[in-house]
Amino acid sequence: MKKLIEIEHFLNTGQLKRAFDLIVARIKKNPVDSDAYYYLSQAHLKNKDLDKASRALEKSWQLSHHLSTGLELAKLWVFIGKIKQARSLVEELRDNLSTGHHHNSVANLLVRLSLPIEAIRHFQHAYQLEPSDPEIRLNYAISLKMQGKLNDAEQVLSSLISDDPQNYGAQLSLSEIANTENYPNRLHQLQAIIDKQSLTPMSNYYFFHCVGLEYEKREHFDLAWQSFKNSKSAIASVRQFDVNAFNTFVKTSTHAIEALQCDVIDSQFAPILVVGMPRSGTSLTEQILAQDPHIAALGEQAFLLQQSGFSANYTNNSAALLGSYQSDKLMAAYQHHVLELSYGLRPVDKHPFNLFFADQLLKRFPNARIVILTRNKFDTVIGNFRQLYSPNSPVHQYNYHIDHVKQVYDGFAQITDALLKRHPNRVTKIKYESLVSAPEQILDRLYRQLDLKWDACHLEFWQKNYVSTTASKHQLAHRINTQSIGKFKECYSKAYNEVNSMTAPD
Repeated sequence: MKKLIEIEHFLNTGQLKRAFDLIVARIKKNPVDSDAYYYLSQAHLKNKDLDKASRALEKSWQLSHHLSTGLELAKLWVFIGKIKQARSLVEELRDNLSTGHHHNSVANLLVRLSLPIEAIRHFQHAYQLEPSDPEIRLNYAISLKMQGKLNDAEQVLSSLISDDPQNYGAQLSLSEIANTENYPNRLHQLQAIIDKQSLTPMSNYYFFHCVGLEYEKREHFDLAWQSFKNSKSAIASVRQFDVNAFNTFVKTSTHAIEALQCDVIDSQFAPILVVGMPRSGTSLTEQILAQDPHIAALGEQAFLLQQSGFSANYTNNSAALLGSYQSDKLMAAYQHHVLELSYGLRPVDKHPFNLFFADQLLKRFPNARIVILTRNKFDTVIGNFRQLYSPNSPVHQYNYHIDHVKQVYDGFAQITDALLKRHPNRVTKIKYESLVSAPEQILDRLYRQLDLKWDACHLEFWQKNYVSTTASKHQLAHRINTQSIGKFKECYSKAYNEVNSMTAPD
């Protein structure tokens, strides 16, 4: 036990060589030491060698069959794209779950395996077993939101907040769904927490955003705008976005890769990527396509971003993108990943930032198709800025200053134009405003370009109780409409002038 504590210390303090030496000595002494193989996997993870980490963790699992090790192995397999193995292991583990935390872990894995209905069952089991655990309660409430069971979610969230008013995840989830009639004092309660407590930048990020949402519901848009700005200022103090590195990346994506050639991997593989700036209609488009029985809607797959080593501040992203053209490894792994998730159907991946990989994907897979959504610039910029994204996201750190959002919008537009010029027959650009104004006309043309058969019944997606993990859940619960066209310009008239005159920070 003393040696294991010592190994943990070396791993936690970055002394990897000393940790490796102790681990290897333990394995030589006892080749069936499951703990040693477990710590070997952790050392390889620290060293960013995912393949060796996977093999060591698998060995530990084979020797011990500890449930926690199996769960960790399944999570790692999902991350590195071993979907079939992960799914098989999760099925094996599901027979031996005994605690709420076990069910909660499996539920999170099932979400990542694009099995949301199965995940919801495990979130419910977790809550039934451990209804007082804060993490389990919050995840259960979020699963209720995913299903559109907003009243039930409100009850769970209200109880959780009553026990811990500073639980910013629960506060955010409640502000996203609660109406002002049921919570007339909520704005005052949130402001009191901000005023009386010494909150961390992370907590202020969430609480100011909640206040903004509450002002928005009460149609106090100037106060809402200021609250959203306060939220972004709080997180910007600990999260940085390198706008110059982003602009360099855009130049790489529009010019440097133009002449790059790469070998075709598979001329039959025909994925559909729905991309574009967040809040531009990608979820709506994906869900309409998902009504086709030949389509598997995979949600937002971050595989390409993760496996390419994409960084949040874009410092190394140009080199990573250029380097990925030198080998077919990344795209071959992506093909394997989405095929295992799509169960023999044609995959649709709607991660907005897969736009950055579209050129190479089209060169590697000639039968792939790209659908790019665009929306009015002001609506897109405000829609992003008033959205709270995870501070750990590798792609959303532009969202902490309004001018950075504008520059990212412009960068997306430049990459889109370059793609349309290079691949005019395999890239389709759709304006959100046109889609919601004349859906049958736009979608009939899109379906023909995707070699699909259009059916007007696909517009009834809103009746299917779509399980969504994105910010578009509420919109997808309603018939397609034009209510969001120009909405933010009308509400945020004061912000309109501010946005148009603002420049980026130094």
